[in-house]
Amino acid sequence: MWMLCAVAYASAVFQRTSFGVASAAAGERFASGASVTSLFIVVQLVTYAAMQVPVGLLADRLGTRVVVGTGAALMCVGQAALALSPDLVSAILARVLVGAGDAMTFTAVLRLLPAWFAGRQIPLLNQLTSVLGQLGQLASSLPFAALLGAAGWTRSFGAAAVVSGVMAALVFTLVRNSPVDGVAPRAARLECGARDHPAASVGAGVQAGRAAGRDARDDGGRGAIGLHLLQPAGLERGRGAGAGAQ
Repeated sequence: MWMLCAVAYASAVFQRTSFGVASAAAGERFASGASVTSLFIVVQLVTYAAMQVPVGLLADRLGTRVVVGTGAALMCVGQAALALSPDLVSAILARVLVGAGDAMTFTAVLRLLPAWFAGRQIPLLNQLTSVLGQLGQLASSLPFAALLGAAGWTRSFGAAAVVSGVMAALVFTLVRNSPVDGVAPRAARLECGARDHPAASVGAGVQAGRAAGRDARDDGGRGAIGLHLLQPAGLERGRGAGAGAQ
């Protein structure tokens, strides 16, 4: 479970850093200089920073599976839009989507760890997640750069979009937020149904009677008084009438 989320984070780092090796190609595609194409990176980083607090709240409310899967889907849409973008404005908006999806990944992956691992293992897994994420940067600096030179802008970023789409499908299909994810709600419903069943009231009465009996043995007369108070009023009246008849 953690390994799949770590791979999803590596994919997010790959999407984040893929534009770093494409700045020259972006300048040619959008007929802009280096100062303009640097806006892509700045906008993406600002989006990433602005999303941190909302992502933490979403991760607490929706869980890792939904947040990481949605982030991968956003990056898929963003990279696909970047591959097909005809102008600079649409390309920058596409990178905003990539930055938002990237921001939704790391925090949500770390949130998964306490549900699956002991507390003493979490610091190590935090570091391993960060280290594995850097494999995505390595993939963007070597294979993606080679693909960009061989296949061009549209096919390269289209392939990056496919990678994110596959990760979104895997996360939504395979990731669970905790070992009891999907089991606890059913158990809760069964428990509620058991409490509402008429037999539950009978069982509760039996347990109360046994407890009163134990109190009677332990406390002598005080327990007897407690047991007397637990008896139904109708039964007391019946006993009183029988004693009067005698």
